[in-house]
Amino acid sequence: MRSIRVSIFSTIFVLLLTALALPGSFVQAAGPLAGRVIVIDPGHGGEDPGAVVNGFKEKDVNIQIALKLKALLESAGAATVYTRVDDSTLGISANHRRSDLEARLQIANQSNGDIFVSIHANSLADASRTGVVVFYGPKSGYLYPHTRPPELIAQSRNLADSLRDQLKEITKADDRGVQSVPYYILGKINLPAVLAEIGTLSNYAEAIKLNDPSYQQKVAASLYRGIYTYFTEPDGRFVEDLTIPDGTAVLAGGNFTKTWRVMNTGGVPWNGDYRLVFKGRNQFGGPVSVPLPYLMPGQTGAVSVRLRAPTACGECMGVWSMQGPGGLNLGDDLWVSIGLRDKLPTDPAPRVNSPDAIYYAQTGHNIFGGFRKFFETNGGIDIFGYPRTEELIEDGKTVQYFQRARFEYHPEYAGTPYEVQLTLLSYQIRSGEPPTARVAPIPTTETQQYFPETGHSVHFAFLKFFRENGGIYIFGYPITQEVIEDGKIVQYFQRARFEYHPQHAGTRYEVQLGLLGDIILRQRALLFD
Repeated sequence: MRSIRVSIFSTIFVLLLTALALPGSFVQAAGPLAGRVIVIDPGHGGEDPGAVVNGFKEKDVNIQIALKLKALLESAGAATVYTRVDDSTLGISANHRRSDLEARLQIANQSNGDIFVSIHANSLADASRTGVVVFYGPKSGYLYPHTRPPELIAQSRNLADSLRDQLKEITKADDRGVQSVPYYILGKINLPAVLAEIGTLSNYAEAIKLNDPSYQQKVAASLYRGIYTYFTEPDGRFVEDLTIPDGTAVLAGGNFTKTWRVMNTGGVPWNGDYRLVFKGRNQFGGPVSVPLPYLMPGQTGAVSVRLRAPTACGECMGVWSMQGPGGLNLGDDLWVSIGLRDKLPTDPAPRVNSPDAIYYAQTGHNIFGGFRKFFETNGGIDIFGYPRTEELIEDGKTVQYFQRARFEYHPEYAGTPYEVQLTLLSYQIRSGEPPTARVAPIPTTETQQYFPETGHSVHFAFLKFFRENGGIYIFGYPITQEVIEDGKIVQYFQRARFEYHPQHAGTRYEVQLGLLGDIILRQRALLFD
């Protein structure tokens, strides 16, 4: 198992690699790095010293550790690309900070690299604080308009976790965890990217260590080992957060369910002996362990734990470990990282005193402006249900949740039919499910229609409802055939789930839409029954 390999390797590794002179023959045995392209970014440089505190300059620490890491990586067969290998200024001038960062981004994106690691040393207002922390970039929130793809977020998070584990293990520094922060350097890079703060110069004792060549070698060894373990295929991989993404603010004292999507990357099926086990920090009132899904090698599946948020957040993070028979760790840790809120966006809001607004007391929310026009023009309550929130800003867009949908405002299409669009909620809800196989084409008639765009067909009552209520414009294309869920015949479209109710055959309620908006809000702990 992976944990045995790691334990044996780590013991030998620490003994040999923390010395200043490293035997190249030993490092060369680290086969997984052969042919890898590793992009290393020693932070700051030239005109930009970075943090200057306790008589030391951050740029000097960063480059000294980075060059020691370079020797380890290249001895292991990896190719390295460095944003700087000396005390140089990147871009027009380091005084133009964005120019410097853009130059580093360009080097990384033209490198054909496998991963990007930016090395920094921290300076904190509280000089008593010490330790290491590794950052990865979230989906959005950067100074520039950008959305980072989910697969890069997952890979970056895995890399950050691997580096953090080794820095903590080898240097024995205080562990300040892994955090998702929209740093400029982490957003635009088109490969897994992290920023490692390898210590704090503002703490005098740690600053002395960070400027000691033997300790720098230990840090370089930690980074090398983290990169090595990242590329050593584990038996289990984190794929994505299906509910409660990192940093989600949940109701203080409220119950919520955290769900991860994981992959069996080992060589044997996960049977009943494979479990998700609480590892440390805040357990949030959850169980000690839950079963992992039965997965064949290469398959993905979802695992959930039911948790309860604290009323005050002393430690708002919990760590879980995938384990096989005998308690051996399978690979990536999984974690819950939350904030707290006193009020939910789904809580009733006051009535807006405007002739442009309409208030629904059933859920306590208003609709007005372009959203109200779209709502009333395209089926109203029967199609979208009641509003669940007021207008919100999410991912840089103005949105509003309804029981069956999420509206998005697109100002770039103002004055056109696409000014308001519906989120593709079905993809979000089914993200833990394997794609449904395409079916063979059939001729289009009054009772059936095939959609080559997604490879699925729609029939009978579902097709009649689809055609009479906006078609592709409202519901999108079908992404499954008819299936049975919870005893009902249903079919998923990109923006909706059709449900067949035979007890209402021949009436307007024969086909109804699933409450996809409510499902998403519950997954995010924003709606409670």
